[in-house]
Amino acid sequence: MIRAKELYEIISKEWETKKSEIPWDAKNPVWTKWIKDYFTKLGKDRGFKVESSRLPSGNGEGEYLVDACWWKKQTNQYWLELIVESEWDSSSGEIEQDFYKLIDIKAYLKVWICSWSDNQYQKREKLLSDLVAQTRFKIPEEEYLIINLPFNKESNYKDSLLIYSFWMNNMGEPNILQTKEIRR
Repeated sequence: MIRAKELYEIISKEWETKKSEIPWDAKNPVWTKWIKDYFTKLGKDRGFKVESSRLPSGNGEGEYLVDACWWKKQTNQYWLELIVESEWDSSSGEIEQDFYKLIDIKAYLKVWICSWSDNQYQKREKLLSDLVAQTRFKIPEEEYLIINLPFNKESNYKDSLLIYSFWMNNMGEPNILQTKEIRR
């Protein structure tokens, strides 16, 4: 079972080494496709079956309510290892629509990827933590990894990708992870 902090380290290292593949100047749909492709390949490389909505690249076999999920079946046991939901719209309505999917679906690791300003990110860290804390049905092992990729027009950041992140346990207790910067 992969843990939130471990996945964050894997992602930040791989994105650094594969920075030529990052859709630096692209619009939101291209970022969503890139995220789905990335998690599809990562899950398959780790031996999981992967579901995601069909993409032009041919990846994906059908969306399972979220952008991507990793699953396994061994003998009579079946489980979701990881689910991913990305949302680039910064409105609170999108949180209610999409983050609740992560809360509702039972998986060991739940990944939320967004693009919020610094001010929004601080407020929403508390909101997401509260939502998870108040969840009625949860499994003890589940963790949430929140990855924020804020769009920044400032000239000193136009050629870098800042990654702000934190993870939460099933009680919604946030743990801040080290901010990473990937330079183009």
